[in-house]
Amino acid sequence: MTFIERYAAAARPGGPLSLQVVFPGTLPLDAVQLARFVRGYAPEMAEAVVELVRAADEPGVRDLVSEAGPPVAVVGLVSWGGHVVKVAGFDAPMPYGPIASCVDPAMMPPEVKADAAKHQSHALLYHAGPETDATECYLALTGVAGALASLGATAVLNEEARTAVPGFDLIPDPEEDIYATLRKLPLLYLFAGFVRTNVGAPDRPWIRTFGCHHFDLPDLATQANGLGEASTIFRWFNGMLNYLRTTEASFAPGQVIDLGDGVKLTLREPHPTEDDFLFAPATMLVLERDS
Repeated sequence: MTFIERYAAAARPGGPLSLQVVFPGTLPLDAVQLARFVRGYAPEMAEAVVELVRAADEPGVRDLVSEAGPPVAVVGLVSWGGHVVKVAGFDAPMPYGPIASCVDPAMMPPEVKADAAKHQSHALLYHAGPETDATECYLALTGVAGALASLGATAVLNEEARTAVPGFDLIPDPEEDIYATLRKLPLLYLFAGFVRTNVGAPDRPWIRTFGCHHFDLPDLATQANGLGEASTIFRWFNGMLNYLRTTEASFAPGQVIDLGDGVKLTLREPHPTEDDFLFAPATMLVLERDS
């Protein structure tokens, strides 16, 4: 099969997981440089094969990517083990929507947010290999995104999860086992999202997660008792999700969760009036505090 045929045929069962990477200037995609950073990112990626084809050099490349936006400039495949990551690069900014939904609410330094907002090019990464475990797929995507960060990426976004992190966060230190580090990070760091919405009173906003269904977990939501409570709720959500990931337990409406220190939460399904801002593709559970 030709490269174009293999790129078009690559697909992940159940649909692709994806990350997006933004750059401050012209798209810095070079197959030799990218291969060096990919293979050096983690031992698991040491044998990765990197293929990049520029649209200007190969007829048919622009027909591979159907995006309502600028024409694709370069496409690629990064393959190792059970992973294939499709790369689509654009010498133009992303549409404003993902920047607003991912970068604006992200817990990133203001200067990184500003640089991400004025980015000049971007790349879309899709997992398309036979691996189906969501954690392993996201680790693979993060490995390629981290290699792109070493090439100067400003930020890495997860549009579905509505979150973003600075590119430098994904560049490993010398001798660091970056996969071990990534496995220890909270699920809501990048693989799923933690968002304070604009719904509710200004001093009592709703806070919810996005994208937990990929891990067979419920999305969670609650109404804060003040603007300064986000970090507390972040710990609650991550603790509950980690508990579910590491045990055979499950949560159900009506269940009471005792978090200690006198804090008890009752789980319920969203009310019909909450469907718009608490929609989730699978299970959404609302946490209400016992008075």
